[in-house]
Amino acid sequence: MEYYKQIRAIIGHRPLMLVGAGVILYRGRQLLLQKRADDLTWGKHGGIMDYEERAEEACRREVLEEIGIRVGKLTLLGVYTGPEMTVSYPNGDVANYTDIVYVSDDFEGEPNL
Repeated sequence: MEYYKQIRAIIGHRPLMLVGAGVILYRGRQLLLQKRADDLTWGKHGGIMDYEERAEEACRREVLEEIGIRVGKLTLLGVYTGPEMTVSYPNGDVANYTDIVYVSDDFEGEPNL
């Protein structure tokens, strides 16, 4: 079970701080984004980091899991924090994210969409 799910099982719906890692993939002037299943908006590929996982490893793991693409070199775009990073989910869970975002044009494979 993923670490954050273990913590969520203990604390219920109380606010939880989470760290996410994501990457914006691009080639030239084209972006490869994902359409989120929960709110149908477009965004970067990524997810919640596991316990003791490096941010770069999390980005590569998430992209491979989500669309089957292998990512090489990552360049840090920024770290995003604050009250605007708080999300309330329909099930009552509340989370405040610290989001580590990279960009990369170094990837291979065809997305398995």
